[in-house]
Amino acid sequence: MEIIINDAGSTDGTIEWLEEKNKNDERIRIIFSGKRTNIVEAYNECFKLAEGKYVTWFSDDIFPVDNAIEDMCNLMDTLEKKDMGAFLLKQEGRGFYVPRISGYLSPLVACVYTETLRKYNYWNLDYPFYACDNEISARFLRMGGKIIESSAKLVHEKIMDDLRKINSAGYENLGGADKFYLIHGR
Repeated sequence: MEIIINDAGSTDGTIEWLEEKNKNDERIRIIFSGKRTNIVEAYNECFKLAEGKYVTWFSDDIFPVDNAIEDMCNLMDTLEKKDMGAFLLKQEGRGFYVPRISGYLSPLVACVYTETLRKYNYWNLDYPFYACDNEISARFLRMGGKIIESSAKLVHEKIMDDLRKINSAGYENLGGADKFYLIHGR
């Protein structure tokens, strides 16, 4: 397993914390971008460096429960390369679930074959804030893949920092929740 982290221009001490962690664990690879960036650019920089068979994405407020990574890898070993494994996510006030849009699974966190994500040219930069995960799910479905719900569990803590506030404001300026329906319509 490898862990690729993009600081995305953090100014809250994250860079120093990452440098310290990086000294003790060779699995950790860090991208020090030196500039504030949006979530899609940050993830895409990480995806391009991925060397493993599968790739998944966790934001800084997502935490795995029990054997979530191992459980997901076991599921992925049974799927075709065009498919996506969906993590169950627990958010404030809800139990574990996979979000849906118009009846389709649309996970906030998923796992895909690295080569397939490369083939699809990573996440779409037209969705720079908080619809990128839904767009990639829709793209997998359009390309003939399936989204399979796993038993792997994650907890979403909803931490709000300055960069997330900036991204959230940008997302709202783009139409907020209406953008999800635009993605589905495409």
